[in-house]
Amino acid sequence: EKIPTGEVSGEIKFAYDEITLSPVGQTGTTTIALNDVIKTSLRVTKGAKIIDAGIFIPASLGATGIFSLGRAASNLNPADPDSLVATADGGGQAALAKATAASVDLLKDIEEDELMFDLTCTEATPAIAQGAALKIKVWLQWCDV
Repeated sequence: EKIPTGEVSGEIKFAYDEITLSPVGQTGTTTIALNDVIKTSLRVTKGAKIIDAGIFIPASLGATGIFSLGRAASNLNPADPDSLVATADGGGQAALAKATAASVDLLKDIEEDELMFDLTCTEATPAIAQGAALKIKVWLQWCDV
């Protein structure tokens, strides 16, 4: 039986962004507060299907620090701060969190001309201790069909 074209064609694409949290005492140091939204460069266009997404926090953020990754508000849908990754907990340890079966934007038909994604702080984190800046890494993988 012949497989429909839409099921065998498409191009897998990957987008990646880094958010730098500066150490205490360096220019640009901020404490990330509860519900702060950090804009990322992650975006997809109409017809895309997201197949993976994640947040990587390479070292502890201190005693607290939880982030989620989700869709920004669009002309068709309200913002959903955890539509891809619900919890990346960098409080006390490094963290890697990925999209799961509960991720509402996973494998969804994107209807917006352009849909953007934000990182949201769901548990406040203190400013990073003196030393090297910490880069939170976020990524998105999708297929245009």
